[in-house]
Amino acid sequence: MALPVAVELSQVFDEARDIAERVEQQCTTAHVLLAMFTLPNHAQVLLGDRRINEDRILAVIRRGDREAPAAFRELREKTEQLALSCGSRDVNCLHLLLAITRLRESLAHELLLRSGQDMTNLRTQALSYLTGRMPRRYANFRETSSLAQPERPERGAAAAVDRNVSSIITAEEESEPPPPRTPPPRPPVRAEAPRQ
Repeated sequence: MALPVAVELSQVFDEARDIAERVEQQCTTAHVLLAMFTLPNHAQVLLGDRRINEDRILAVIRRGDREAPAAFRELREKTEQLALSCGSRDVNCLHLLLAITRLRESLAHELLLRSGQDMTNLRTQALSYLTGRMPRRYANFRETSSLAQPERPERGAAAAVDRNVSSIITAEEESEPPPPRTPPPRPPVRAEAPRQ
């Protein structure tokens, strides 16, 4: 039995595809992770409490990062499986974050590790929120029902991600070495006159 998908989760996946298209890349789990920061959702708040935001994720992306072509599909499947196993009424962004913590071969998992996250702790915290121990400030955060009215994410946040995400290289793209960096010119050294 398939669960309904929360509006926020549909928007995250749509935004991930939009980000990837705008930078002419195939959508990866890294795009999904970045898209989580473009609209309000429980996973974004949980990550924010842990001092993780899109700037921190963008800072740890490396040119040539790759993931298996099936990782995106596996992330979607794992997200739904986790929602079913938690007994949730819909599939939402906390399930997505939980799935990322379990898919070690995904680029999103690797980026969270690089940003200093303890994945076991993050997984435990997300799971405890999903199974009934959600802090009061999260409970009133925003309705995640599939019946909620959709809102489009702020274009400013998505545009900021677009400008910085172009360094993600997917499995199908060939990696080219970056152009050599030329150091800035040094100012001429002035000889001082001897002091008398």
